[in-house]
Amino acid sequence: MDAAEVTSQDPKSSAFLEHLSRAIIEECGNAKNFDSPIMSLMAPTFSAVHDSLTTFENRADFLVGMKAHFHMFPRAHLEVLNTSSDVDDEAGRADVFLFFRISGVGRGLDLKRECVALMQWERRENGQWMAVRYKGMRGSASFRDI
Repeated sequence: MDAAEVTSQDPKSSAFLEHLSRAIIEECGNAKNFDSPIMSLMAPTFSAVHDSLTTFENRADFLVGMKAHFHMFPRAHLEVLNTSSDVDDEAGRADVFLFFRISGVGRGLDLKRECVALMQWERRENGQWMAVRYKGMRGSASFRDI
């Protein structure tokens, strides 16, 4: 691969955005701290959808929805298993992929389910990265690891 084929991906941006994406997911699902300063990295117009669940059109509604969801499942726990990213520093856009497991949810069962999610980021004119979109999909489930 010669220099002309090298992408504009900056490994520092990749690691940084993967870290921030993981922190947002874990702060929602584990700490259940919806007032955390990390939430300010979600744009006010942040939108989110996870499968056929409620679609959120802004950060405020997303945080209210997550608070209600995790209030219903106080034993819920998220474990981020892996992250990867595709960052275009020149364009100021990034996709961070998260693979995680959620447990402690379900109707009377200790449901464990893997999920895959895409957190999309845009860099603002001031250089700050902001999360703008979340898209998630539930994966296979296991009931008590049968």
